[in-house]
Amino acid sequence: DEKNSWLKLMRNCINSFKGRDNFIRWNECDKALQGTYKVLEHIQIAIDCKEFLMATELILAVMREMLKMTQFADDSDGGISYVLDSVKSLLASEVIAITDKEQREILFTKILTESKNKIYGGWLEERVSLITACISLADSLKQKRRLDSYFEKYMVDNDASYAFNNYTQEKIAILKYQLLKKFDKEKVDAFLSENRACAEIREILLKKAITGQKYLEAEKLSVEGEKNDAELTGV
Repeated sequence: DEKNSWLKLMRNCINSFKGRDNFIRWNECDKALQGTYKVLEHIQIAIDCKEFLMATELILAVMREMLKMTQFADDSDGGISYVLDSVKSLLASEVIAITDKEQREILFTKILTESKNKIYGGWLEERVSLITACISLADSLKQKRRLDSYFEKYMVDNDASYAFNNYTQEKIAILKYQLLKKFDKEKVDAFLSENRACAEIREILLKKAITGQKYLEAEKLSVEGEKNDAELTGV
């Protein structure tokens, strides 16, 4: 009931600033978010009181509401973006700090299920933030397998020569790398080498080469990067 009352406050405030055309203009957007700001405060209170389930449910609800709001609001002032960044930060830094194993498993399942919601289609950063939290909360091989299955569903092309031609695939590669570091450290080096076409993976390899004083390898990686990214604007 408490959770629903906070969400009702957020939604009522948003709806009250819709114009006749059901659109919220840029100069009304911040006012429409006043209820949402109060929910953000309550999320922090719930975290401080170690009510992580309540906090997580509110975070996910706020995230969904903000994505819906982008369809009928002018976010020129960045209020919606600020809220999204805030809840993603709380998820990444506060919620995953929970130590109780049973609650960690509950939150893992809840967040993983949330990430499959169709509303996140086209919102890669938000989906990535959810899966990153799941990786942090994963404690068992069963959970790892669930994440592996999730990755495969979103892999568009498994051919190594094409796998990282777009931003989405690069993000998936980094998520898989994070999961391997946690559960299969012996496979990390092979994975990095196989996926060096991904810019972020190549950067990891480059740093490792420099740290290990393997300067010829670092030079080779740099040249590869220049060739691979030559056609990218601004690179």
